[in-house]
Amino acid sequence: MRALTHGGTARKATLLAAGSWAERIYAQLAREAPLRDGSGELPAHDRQLVELLAGCLARLQAVTAWLEHRPPVDEKGEPLPALETERRLRREAAGYLDSLGMSAAARAKLGVDLIRTRDHVLEWSAETDREQGR
Repeated sequence: MRALTHGGTARKATLLAAGSWAERIYAQLAREAPLRDGSGELPAHDRQLVELLAGCLARLQAVTAWLEHRPPVDEKGEPLPALETERRLRREAAGYLDSLGMSAAARAKLGVDLIRTRDHVLEWSAETDREQGR
């Protein structure tokens, strides 16, 4: 009998359960992503990144659930390797979230960029009005 593992580094067969999680996570992320195409959908160029994020979050859920039922150290007092996997998956997910504008820092940056864009547009509009004698 195979030992129960956390699934954080698993591929294919052991991710079948995570696949259904990943599909549900993808659907939720696709609804919540801030950027939309002309039809209001997730832009095609963001879909692959959202798929990567969904898979990462599914693996993170599996690892976290596995760790919740175990002490944080092994019988020798060493941290479980799954803790490093969990940390790595969290960092990976944070990177995807930033790339998609789905973190506070990314939204703040987008907000600043949008404000600057609006200010430039207003500036250009006022300049055009002055040039046209309005």
